[in-house]
Amino acid sequence: MAIALRAARATAIYGNKLATFTFDGTAGQYWSDTAPARGTLPPRIIGTFIPGETAHGRIQFFPDGGASGGTILLREAHRSAAIQVNALSGRTKVNVGP
Repeated sequence: MAIALRAARATAIYGNKLATFTFDGTAGQYWSDTAPARGTLPPRIIGTFIPGETAHGRIQFFPDGGASGGTILLREAHRSAAIQVNALSGRTKVNVGP
């Protein structure tokens, strides 16, 4: 997922156009309007989009490298990971927790 987010940002910058990354936690899928394939989460992974703590969300990447920002929290029985997109820089960071 982090790779797909980084690819959407790169496309926005180098294509000089807006790119949108969409996350659907209910279906366990994510995609970008810049890439045709959808990514799928393993069935045991639960995803939440923050802000709003919802199952659905979008992050937009701008040609200047910035983004609308947001965090996607992925959880399994005893592990979690937060994929954060910084609004100012548009950079993606992955934090893995217990």
